Amino acid sequence: MTNTLTTIDLNDNTTITDRDVADSVAANSIDINQTNGTYAVVEPYGSDGSYNGRVVIYPQSPVPQVSSPIILKTFNRVGSLYYPLDARFDYLRSALWIADTGNDRVLKVSLNTNQVNLNIDSGMIYPHALAVDFNTGGIFIKGYASYASYDLSK
Repeated sequence: MTNTLTTIDLNDNTTITDRDVADSVAANSIDINQTNGTYAVVEPYGSDGSYNGRVVIYPQSPVPQVSSPIILKTFNRVGSLYYPLDARFDYLRSALWIADTGNDRVLKVSLNTNQVNLNIDSGMIYPHALAVDFNTGGIFIKGYASYASYDLSK
């Protein structure tokens, strides 16, 4: 099965077919950069079915040949993403927050350099949903307090 990402023009309710993206990897979340129209897609699994996922930033250009997507998968100093589940733009500060769920951390990536400039170990496990606080530049993180909080006997 092939997954398709489609852009709809709400002005005339039509599909911008030149901007369609077909991929064999499932997407978990999508977010758009409000300043330039690029969008980030989180793919938690690798094409081989492993948890070595990635975040792909697609350009605004409706013609894919004009500008290639940026693939975020491995970073200096912090290693590879492992089962990422969410990514959100902080377009005011030119950053992208990534819930690197399998590594129990949240990364803040500079969109100017595509490098991690903040690695948050929040003390929670399985961080999987994010919301950017545009007022302060901070992030709200949804995760779990610990494995011990679950009664697995039920």
